[in-house]
Amino acid sequence: MNLIAQFFGVLAIIANIVGMQFKQKKHIMIAFLLATFCFSINFVLLKAYSGALICFIQSIEIFINYLYDIKDKKYPPLLIGTYVIISIVCGVLTYNNLFDILPVLSSLIFIIAITQTKERYIRFLTLIFISLFAIYDILVGAYLALLSDILHDTSTIIAIMRYDVLKKSDKNIIKGDKKIDEKKENTN
Repeated sequence: MNLIAQFFGVLAIIANIVGMQFKQKKHIMIAFLLATFCFSINFVLLKAYSGALICFIQSIEIFINYLYDIKDKKYPPLLIGTYVIISIVCGVLTYNNLFDILPVLSSLIFIIAITQTKERYIRFLTLIFISLFAIYDILVGAYLALLSDILHDTSTIIAIMRYDVLKKSDKNIIKGDKKIDEKKENTN
């Protein structure tokens, strides 16, 4: 079973890596849907049912979010509340040990992340919920899921640097250059 579980982990890793390279959001979401579904199978085969259920729920959330996005509709708050309740109930039902709290916390942060409109908040929250799952992966022996989480976190950190830190610095430099240019014009 462990070999089959790791096979699904490899499929999920491939889907995550490929998904990060797509330009269109709908293709990225399809890849992430495949990845979370494969991880849910991976966790079931490892008998890590809390992680499996949370990943399966995230698959459903991604699918519904995908449907809303392609129809260009807002994500309804009632649906978000439903996801929170479902995540907590699933965590309670599958609770075996203290480790099983990590996927639930990760799921709650994931729900918050998908409601954000600013990409920088999405990236920051993604870093947190993936890191929580990485700890869970270590504790349950889902090493390929851990590898995927490390790659995902690395990619997220790179994106934070590129889009949130360096772009912000570039804007400040441009604004600073404009101030310098304005001062030159005023002295002439």
